Amino acid sequence: MTQTVTKLQCAALVMTTILPTAVLILPKTVMNSVAQDAWISLLVSTLGGVVAAFALGRFAAGTKGGVPFQKGLGESTGRVLAALAGLALAAYYFSIASTALHEFITFISAEMLEYTPKIVLKGAAVLVLMYIAAKGIEPIARISVLLMLTSFPLLALSVLLTISKMTWRQIEPVGEHSWTTIALGGVTPLGWFSEVAIVLLVAPYMIRPKEAVKGAVWGVLLTGTELIVMVLQSLFVFGPNLVRSMEYSMVDLVGLIEVGNFVERVEVFFITFWMSTVFLKLGIFLFGTIHLLETTLKLPFDRSPLLLGVGLLLWADTSYNWPHDMNQDLTTGITTAMLLVCNLLFPLALAVLGRLMRANKQAEGGADA
Repeated sequence: MTQTVTKLQCAALVMTTILPTAVLILPKTVMNSVAQDAWISLLVSTLGGVVAAFALGRFAAGTKGGVPFQKGLGESTGRVLAALAGLALAAYYFSIASTALHEFITFISAEMLEYTPKIVLKGAAVLVLMYIAAKGIEPIARISVLLMLTSFPLLALSVLLTISKMTWRQIEPVGEHSWTTIALGGVTPLGWFSEVAIVLLVAPYMIRPKEAVKGAVWGVLLTGTELIVMVLQSLFVFGPNLVRSMEYSMVDLVGLIEVGNFVERVEVFFITFWMSTVFLKLGIFLFGTIHLLETTLKLPFDRSPLLLGVGLLLWADTSYNWPHDMNQDLTTGITTAMLLVCNLLFPLALAVLGRLMRANKQAEGGADA
């Protein structure tokens, strides 16, 4: 395994993993719970995400340079348990990819390509994702840095162009909700921040795996900053009640932008940029699935047949296993629970188990001596 990912690229990969889908779902979801205090809930969940990033980064930094996560795990927990963990994580990444792809195509169908069958859109998207995953983590990391550096000027520009439409009283009264309610409103954002767990797969590819902690923490901080600014921007322009009635508040927000009489439909530029980030995020998840299956099953052939098989399965799963009408609140709740369990509790259990087994081996070695 060639180690080519830098600390900056690690932070960009974390940001790419969290932000693209969170930006569509979180404003409405959090405001449903805490209205104008949504930005405080996001601030609290960002701090929780930093703690999670530090813990997961420490776990990831313990890997040996160039040794895939699943193989390194086998040295501490045993091959059988490591294999089961690898398969479980591969299934999780595949499931999340299917969920995110469904949400992405639902958005594209509703906003841009209403009359194109979703099954065709999903097939085209899967082909792009297979191409991205086949290129490997290094090209994905390089493009992630480019998108990260582009996102901040775009966000600043959108704020500047909508500042005349902002009403600062929309967030008053500040702190109206209890801290318990604000904390509960931060649970869903914390679920999305927990996707920083991708650092477990990225760390072995890093030039200095010990820098995984800093990369993970900075990735969460940058993502949290952008989300808080976006939520405040939505609050100042629309107010909490209107945002709660919107399906995609950020799209409606950039749709208000006007640049004289010579630039129309500015939101198209923002949507195009956002689409590129979504494709990259889904490509990361598909890569994670393929990577874990490769290192766990030790297949005697190259990546191409596995990539083709998983790609076809992803297309079939997201095309036929999703109901046409879903309860959005129920779906969000289930997704949040799955994110927290798979990204936080599962790695924590593996880390604790690995420490216990190493301590037990050392004790047995001392007893034999």
